[in-house]
Amino acid sequence: DWIRRLAWLAPGNGEAFRHLDFFLPSGRIAVALATTLGLVVLYPLLVQLFDRRAALMAVGLLAFDPFLIGHSGLLHTDGLLATFSLLALTAALRGLGEPRRAVWWALSGIFTGLAVLTKTPAIFLVPCILLSRCLILGPRFSARHPSFTVIGHCLVFILSIFLTCFALYPALWTDPAGTLNTLSAFSGRHIEMVQRPIFFAGQMRYDPGAFFYPVVFLFRISPVVIGGLVIGLAKLHRLPSDRRLAFLMLLAFAVGFGALMSLGAKKHDRYLLPAFPPLILAA
Repeated sequence: DWIRRLAWLAPGNGEAFRHLDFFLPSGRIAVALATTLGLVVLYPLLVQLFDRRAALMAVGLLAFDPFLIGHSGLLHTDGLLATFSLLALTAALRGLGEPRRAVWWALSGIFTGLAVLTKTPAIFLVPCILLSRCLILGPRFSARHPSFTVIGHCLVFILSIFLTCFALYPALWTDPAGTLNTLSAFSGRHIEMVQRPIFFAGQMRYDPGAFFYPVVFLFRISPVVIGGLVIGLAKLHRLPSDRRLAFLMLLAFAVGFGALMSLGAKKHDRYLLPAFPPLILAA
């Protein structure tokens, strides 16, 4: 009854968390199961996209990545956001490889919608995936990718996002404009102001600056992944065209997402987590 009357939840509301503590163990299990099922769904997508060896290696690296494991057992949003974002990107890559089938763009839109519902920075997936689809409009691909097909796939992708968000977020059923205004205002506050300082470079500070996420990347990335990325960049011109496209798309998302996170005044290392699974897959 106490929780049912709770209209808003803020991190400083200690009384609310005392009541919510009952749900913590089952909530953590739910997040762990969701991220694990994400790997189960990812494997067959990668087998069809590349091959069984690449799929096993990618899923193995993801399953044993300490940064991802650490946040996949917490009742928090970052592990879920990383999982849904990677599935959205992988489904889009399947769509690029099978231009006659719109189902992959619907699936990518569903995963993107789940990511956006998890945390608003996932909106970066939308321009990233749409741009990758529209780049196929060049003369080299015109035979396999006619312009009306590309436009149709983009519409299916966007419609799937809207339907997923609307179906799974009941607040949109009664007051969509008010809900979106509330979310926008909440996100804006996190971009413009910081609630508490963090420890970085030997001191507590509110804004650690532009070097924070590059340092986080170096601390959190696996040496195996670094090696794979370096080899991939060195042999980029010799990769088959489909793998080159996948490598560059995953790399572009990771770099772009990291740049987007750097714009906000509020910074934490976990905010960069969604950039790591695409880098692992690229490696």
